[in-house]
Amino acid sequence: MRNIKLILLMLIFLIAGCTNYKGKDEIAFKKACELQSKYKKGNANNEALYKETLKSYKNILKNFPRSSYTSQVKENIANLNITKSFYSAFRVKSNFKPGSEPDGFRGIKWGTDIKTLSGMKCLKISSGKRLVKIYLTENEKLYTRKNDDLHIGGAKLRGIEYSFWRGKFSSVCIYYFEGYTNRDALKDACVLKFGGDYLENNHTGYGENSWGRNFVWTGNKSSVKLRFDLVEDYGYLQIESVKIQKQREAYFRQQARQEEKIKEEKLRQQKAYKKEKAREGAEKGF
Repeated sequence: MRNIKLILLMLIFLIAGCTNYKGKDEIAFKKACELQSKYKKGNANNEALYKETLKSYKNILKNFPRSSYTSQVKENIANLNITKSFYSAFRVKSNFKPGSEPDGFRGIKWGTDIKTLSGMKCLKISSGKRLVKIYLTENEKLYTRKNDDLHIGGAKLRGIEYSFWRGKFSSVCIYYFEGYTNRDALKDACVLKFGGDYLENNHTGYGENSWGRNFVWTGNKSSVKLRFDLVEDYGYLQIESVKIQKQREAYFRQQARQEEKIKEEKLRQQKAYKKEKAREGAEKGF
C-alpha cells in the first residue's frame, strides 16, 4: 500500500513538473521549427542559421527534459543534419579567388529593381546579336547605362548590356570587338580580378567556321564566363546572378509543363471528338 502511494506521489510530481512549463516548451518548439523551415527554403548554405536552429532544439532538450515534444525534437535534429549533409554535397565549389566573387556589376547589386535606377535606356534588340541569340520574353528586358565606361583595363568594349528579369537586375553582358589585343587585355583583367583557377573548355560558335574558348568562374552568388571566337575574332564577357538564373530556369520549366498539359488536353479533346463523330456515324450514318 505504501509503495502504491509512493508511485502515485511520483506520478503527481511528474505531471506537475510538466505542467509548470507546458506552453513554454511549445513556444520554443514552434520557434525552432520556424528556423528549420527557413533553413530548408533556400538558406541551407547559411551556417549561422544552421547553428541557431540546432542550438534552439538543444535548449529545448536541456530546459524541458520532460516535454512532450522531446521525441519530435530529436527527430527534427536528425532531419536538420540530413538537410545540411545534402546541401553540402551539392553546394557549388567556388573557383573564384577568395573575396573576388561579384554580387553585381559596377555598383548595381543582383536583384536591384530597375525602377530605382536612373540613366538606364531600354533596348529593343541586343547589340551583340552576332554573338548570342537572346530570347527576350515579357519578363526580360535589356538596358544600357548612360555614360558607361567602355573600357576594362586595356580592352576597348563595343557595349555593355544589363539584363533585368521581372524588373530585377539579373546579368550583364560585355561585348568586345575585335582583335587579339582586346581579347588578351580582357582575359588578363579577369584573371587578375577573379583568379587563375578558372575552368577552360572549347566551344563551337554560331557559324560553320566558328570555334573558340570559354573561361568560366562559378560561385554561389555569381557565374562569370569569358568567351571568344578564335575564327571570327570576337567575344563577350557575361556575369550573372546564380539565384535569378535558377528562378528563370524554374519559370521556363513550369511554362514547358503548362504547354505540355495544354497539348495533352487538346489531344484528348480531339480524340473525344473523333470518337463522338464515329459513334454518331455508326448510329445515324447507315
